[in-house]
Amino acid sequence: MDWTPAGENALRLVLSEHPSPSTTQGLVALQQEIRELLGNAWIDSAIGYTTLTVFIDFTHYPRERVQRLLASLDIAKITARYAGDFFSSNDAHVIALPTLYSPDVAPDLLSLAEHKGLSLEELIAIHSGQVYFAYANGFAPGFSYLGEVDERLAVPRLATPRRAVPAGSVAIADRQTAVYPKVSPGGWHIIGRCPTLLFDVNATPPTLINIGQWVRFEPIDCEQFVALGGEL
Repeated sequence: MDWTPAGENALRLVLSEHPSPSTTQGLVALQQEIRELLGNAWIDSAIGYTTLTVFIDFTHYPRERVQRLLASLDIAKITARYAGDFFSSNDAHVIALPTLYSPDVAPDLLSLAEHKGLSLEELIAIHSGQVYFAYANGFAPGFSYLGEVDERLAVPRLATPRRAVPAGSVAIADRQTAVYPKVSPGGWHIIGRCPTLLFDVNATPPTLINIGQWVRFEPIDCEQFVALGGEL
């Protein structure tokens, strides 16, 4: 593995593989292994679709020593050790997000269905009918990039982003879907709303969805949405 400098206190690994659940799972496993190896020298890390950046306190270990150590790791063997239930897509390990698919909370739901030549019921069935993989977290705390969306629902980002997307908005852009954890700007097509809290600074970990996990959306009605704390 070729680790290259990423600023004065970080090293980055870039994999040649295409983005996939197995690639991300390898990066997650490698991240856990390196954290244990570095101990007090560990500061933080960031996983991308095919990258792992590790932030290191080089006052504990010289940079050259750390680079040699990381280069000697076998990602395939590490992935096998760390896989277990964490990477399982079995129902017992999938995060279920209750979702209200309704024009009352989703301004792009009907227009997307019409654009795709689908009924509202067909669109909902397609989006909620599969399990999604969390490839990366970013943009905002608790925002997870989930894929891949069925190609029948794939749609480019909005030409003009909205200045304020309501918290809990379930949206699609290209072959990805996500939930906006807080009110924020956004250019994705909104097709539903989820009442589940995705980011809690007092929780451990603070994010409900973490990289390498699996997620599915469960359709609910307005009454269930309000009972779960949602606001219409």
